[in-house]
Amino acid sequence: MRGKRYILIIALSAVIIGVIILVVTGQLRQRPTGENPRSNPRAIAEQPFEKAAVHLYFADKDNNYLIAEQRALPHSDDPLVLGRSLVEALIQGPQKGLMRTLPQATEIRALFLVAGRTLCIELTEAIRDNHPGGSQMELLNIFSLVNTLVLNLPEIDRIKILINGREATTLGGHVDLQFPFNANMLLIR
Repeated sequence: MRGKRYILIIALSAVIIGVIILVVTGQLRQRPTGENPRSNPRAIAEQPFEKAAVHLYFADKDNNYLIAEQRALPHSDDPLVLGRSLVEALIQGPQKGLMRTLPQATEIRALFLVAGRTLCIELTEAIRDNHPGGSQMELLNIFSLVNTLVLNLPEIDRIKILINGREATTLGGHVDLQFPFNANMLLIR
């Protein structure tokens, strides 16, 4: 049993080191035009976008479940551009009487794809520092983000959350952030 645990720890360490190497060396998905929208937000704003209907997941009034709020956001075929728009809309909060799931002070530092259809999102510490506490709220925070991205981006299956460029063990002490998340349909009503 002890030997299997060591093998698992070594395998996980290798995966983490691989992700770090990809991030540091820039061996991430390249845009066909050669322009990186993360480095030039003005280029994003100047692109002509069509509007697309998306579903953002916010908490219900009792903070028990996630409920979809439909919005029209600028559409892009690039999952990184659309992903950024989705998260920015989540941070701005709901418009139709639902409850905020991400602290308003939260900012996106980076979005990038890694092998296996996993989207890594790096957020500022505000998501952790302004967390209201409680295991249910932590689940809603995480899966508001995960469900919104996975269910609106067909190219994405999993979401990995990073805080200030580092892997965080948890947001509020209850949910392990060390592994990527799939969508959780059981939290949606």
